[in-house]
Amino acid sequence: DNNARRVETYLFGYNDNLYGRIIEVELYKFERKEIKFQTMEELKAQMENDRIQARNYFRMHRDSDFGDDYAGDIMKKIRLIATDLDGTFLQGGHTPHPENIKAVRACQEAGIKVCACTGRNWSECRKIVKEVGFDEFCAVNNGASIIEVNTGELRYHNRFDPNAIAGLVDVMLEYPGVKFGLTGLESTAILNGYMEDWFEQEPEELLDELYHLKIYDTKEELVNACKEDVERINCRLPFLQYFEKVREKMNRYTDIEIMQSTDGYLEISAKDGTKAEALTVLADIYN
Repeated sequence: DNNARRVETYLFGYNDNLYGRIIEVELYKFERKEIKFQTMEELKAQMENDRIQARNYFRMHRDSDFGDDYAGDIMKKIRLIATDLDGTFLQGGHTPHPENIKAVRACQEAGIKVCACTGRNWSECRKIVKEVGFDEFCAVNNGASIIEVNTGELRYHNRFDPNAIAGLVDVMLEYPGVKFGLTGLESTAILNGYMEDWFEQEPEELLDELYHLKIYDTKEELVNACKEDVERINCRLPFLQYFEKVREKMNRYTDIEIMQSTDGYLEISAKDGTKAEALTVLADIYN
């Protein structure tokens, strides 16, 4: 039947042959619209990103069988809510939306812990977290660290291997026009000439207060100064075009995770330095 609807299904961890078999497929979440790709490399990069997003989704829901009563049952069991900041909790810039603050208070009154889980580092979100009144822990740098809000104690830390930083920087410097920054727990280090344009437009006081921005003139100075504290790398190269190449080259130095940022560029972290992993750790802490 040429008019029949068809769907191609990817089964995680399944390597057997199902041709000729009848299986039931249920839809849980719409990921994206159909995209046409110019090259096989772009297609493979998008498929890998789709795989990562899907695994993260099911990982977050792994304790449920997704039955008809799932939503009602899970609401009764909620003990922890983790929220992103940019594009969700904040109403723009660094200002929390008043209605979201009210929602946090309501959850806490109901006995539910509410934590921030953000791509920002600790210096970028400290003021916001304390203003809102989130609970004890905050996951920063896309889950690379979990910090105790009141004491500043690190409860989880997944940084890059210090011995790999020089090689990772060399990979990025291969690409003309690249912009990148090395982000630690509380500071961001940049090589002179490779700074994002928007950094240059921000007041120096704000850059110092929020980002603890440090600019170095040579690669050697950059690496030696910050190699012990790199948790996240932001790299302005188009995700679909460079994902596979950058991952292959960087994996020669250390195992990495590459995600697509909100503006379609590369966000790079050490292996398992993801929000999904941080949420698993947070759940263990509260249990």
